[in-house]
Amino acid sequence: MKRIVTVMMLLSFILGGIGIPARAEDAPRPPFPIPEDSGPTYSSPGRCATSMDYDSDKPAPPGELIIVDTLVLRPLGFVALTIGAVGALISMPFAAMTNSCDRVQEALIERPYHYTFTRPLGELDY
Repeated sequence: MKRIVTVMMLLSFILGGIGIPARAEDAPRPPFPIPEDSGPTYSSPGRCATSMDYDSDKPAPPGELIIVDTLVLRPLGFVALTIGAVGALISMPFAAMTNSCDRVQEALIERPYHYTFTRPLGELDY
């Protein structure tokens, strides 16, 4: 059992690291146009979103929802990503025969990845 868990963790780290270089090239864009002479830019990678970054018509999520998202939903998303990666690895030969690799990749790897790592905290309708 220990060996299976170790292999699954290594596989998730390897598959999780594949998408990082592709995402590193994307510069985050602000949700509203910024004039050229407005001062600092919003492209720094370590910057957290401010209240101005969210849509004004959309209320901020409550703190309890953010905590539940951080402590429960994100770890469950990571588990789903790991299980999906293993499932994709197992189903890939069959998907290659039927020319449906894109469908398998999108359903088993990309959706859990985006739900876990790129969805804003507290936003469940992503």
